[in-house]
Amino acid sequence: MNLWIKGHFLFAALVVSCSAVMLDECGPLIKPLSMDRPDVMYGRSNFLVGYSDSKIFNDIMNITLSAWLNISASPDGEGGLVLTEENNMNGTCIGSTMNLTIENDVARGAFADLQSGFQLLPTCEGCLLFTINSTSKNIKKVLEVFKINTSVEDSEFQARSLYLLSRETTVTDADIEKLKKQASCLGFVGEPNFVYNPDHGFCKEGEGIRLQ
Repeated sequence: MNLWIKGHFLFAALVVSCSAVMLDECGPLIKPLSMDRPDVMYGRSNFLVGYSDSKIFNDIMNITLSAWLNISASPDGEGGLVLTEENNMNGTCIGSTMNLTIENDVARGAFADLQSGFQLLPTCEGCLLFTINSTSKNIKKVLEVFKINTSVEDSEFQARSLYLLSRETTVTDADIEKLKKQASCLGFVGEPNFVYNPDHGFCKEGEGIRLQ
């Protein structure tokens, strides 16, 4: 057999083999967890690391000094969630609240014309790792509500994000390495777009501007 053809087939076999290994390694890392017990998400968690494939979201993370959220059971008693968020954006505290419904292990909610679907991924003890799909038909309105100045060419918007949160304000290097592997498996390239700096303080609940 021609040596070039042999080499071609060997290369193809190697690519297929590597892809299979990647799938084997990635599978357990990015398989969504069940949301049958939403109480594991309850309480306060601090935003520590973030990735996004959206320039708009990355611009927002660039001006975010710190952020935390609190998840609680919806008072209607029907299995939904209430997500309260407190953001320190360039020294200004901005808070918001969003109601979430859970269906097929996806928590869905909307705020200011931004629809988001949250899924939980495996992560460290005391942590939450969300992969989030967001869409909007009028992202300019969303940016106006959040008082964010960034250039937008199209009102139609969609984004994928990966956010690591923790009850603590730090995680181990091993936890970060695992997160980077998960990010790579999900197609995120390069370093995280947000890494929390412990020198920055957190806003208190209800402090500053409250978005409706």
